[in-house]
Amino acid sequence: MKFDVFLPSLLVSPHWFADSSPPRLPAIEILLAHGRAQVGEEWPKPLLARFGVDGGIAAISAYGDAINTDEAGWVFAEPAHFQADRDTVNLFPASHLDISADEAAQLLDALNANFDDRGLVFSSGAAGRWYVRCDALELPQTTSIAAAQRGTVFEKLPQSTGKLSWRAIQNEAQMLFHSHAVNEQREASRRLTINGLWFWGEGVLPTLSMGSRPVSEVFGDTPLSNGLAKLSGATTASAAQWDLVMDKSHANGKLLVLDALTAFHERGDMEGWRKAALALDAQIFTPLLASLRNGVIDEVILTLPRTRDSLVVTITAASLRGVTGWWNNMSKRRRSFLESAHA
Repeated sequence: MKFDVFLPSLLVSPHWFADSSPPRLPAIEILLAHGRAQVGEEWPKPLLARFGVDGGIAAISAYGDAINTDEAGWVFAEPAHFQADRDTVNLFPASHLDISADEAAQLLDALNANFDDRGLVFSSGAAGRWYVRCDALELPQTTSIAAAQRGTVFEKLPQSTGKLSWRAIQNEAQMLFHSHAVNEQREASRRLTINGLWFWGEGVLPTLSMGSRPVSEVFGDTPLSNGLAKLSGATTASAAQWDLVMDKSHANGKLLVLDALTAFHERGDMEGWRKAALALDAQIFTPLLASLRNGVIDEVILTLPRTRDSLVVTITAASLRGVTGWWNNMSKRRRSFLESAHA
């Protein structure tokens, strides 16, 4: 049985630990030490490619968030905080803002009242992600929020392709939020204000083309993984239930998406990230390693996103018996797995 595992935000920059050492993750390090590595695309393209699609992230996520996506266009309308610096503008995504359900409802109501005449409908899903529905012919060309946080924000603003001016919409939303009671309250309590939106992930709900490796079961808790599972007809379960795969047939097509580290990384919460990484190593990767060793799983394909690409490591039961992994050679130079991954 082959088992695909996607783990964003494990391979953080080693510089993040300037004043301390990265945690020891024994099971993950053993898997990396015995794997064959290659470079893949930027996240989440490897996950999309596994299902035979290359875009429409917002539409797929909205579908996974139990929103009726119909045939419209969908874009993430991520609430954000923009902070002017001397030479640039820093962008803080929603993971930094701790937005309450009541705050979200008030701001979304304001957006819908303001943009109703332009055919835009703003909503949020169960996971707290914000979306905007538009005519499919009005979809903008955008930059992901992760890429927008690198470099100059002004060079990555949305590009219009129809009659709507998405830059004007972005500016108008910023003005709408500036004087809103939600932000007056946040400012009074010395919290970061929600002073703008970042549009990204545009597209319509795609048709999947699974190819020779169909997915039969998805273990994950993200709107994107849930949406892909629903589109493909795969069964779904929480990532915490991944070990149920051991009680079923040895058929291929099992897929695990682990998103436990992402929010900690985005917020710069090193201690939270460290605890979550240790828990993943103990609760997920230690039994996964045992399953490889005892033959329940024949092959694990572990995708580890980096800043601009992904590291895709393939580990087999046979490779565990050798010492041929890319990281093993690096570790002889006394590098941590993080330093090796970014080398």
